[in-house]
Amino acid sequence: MAESRIQQVLVVDDLPDQRAIYRAVLEQRGFQVLEAADGEEAVRCAEADRPDLILMDVKLPWMDAWEITRRLKAVPRTAAIPVIAVSAHVGEDGPGLADESGCIAFLPKSDDPSSIADLITSLIGDPIA
Repeated sequence: MAESRIQQVLVVDDLPDQRAIYRAVLEQRGFQVLEAADGEEAVRCAEADRPDLILMDVKLPWMDAWEITRRLKAVPRTAAIPVIAVSAHVGEDGPGLADESGCIAFLPKSDDPSSIADLITSLIGDPIA
């Protein structure tokens, strides 16, 4: 019998308050939340912990979400991790850039964090407690 584990979500945002909002909503749903504040930290965390999904702000220090996602998709160890890009600045090119880099979705940060948690649950399933 396979050992079950809690689903992990890596939240990548340079704003601590934004990470705290997503952490609170996701932990309330039963997910384990990992955090990264910039692109380099996000890549290191994804490679080390291999979360079940990454929720990532588009504009980050060191590299943007598109570059981070391309790097993760180029490495077999992290290539299968789904990435959702979120941005406070929703432009016409956001969804296209998200798709080109390998993200599975592009969402405005203005979306209710609960609806984002619903999407995460629909993508990776209910967390196992």
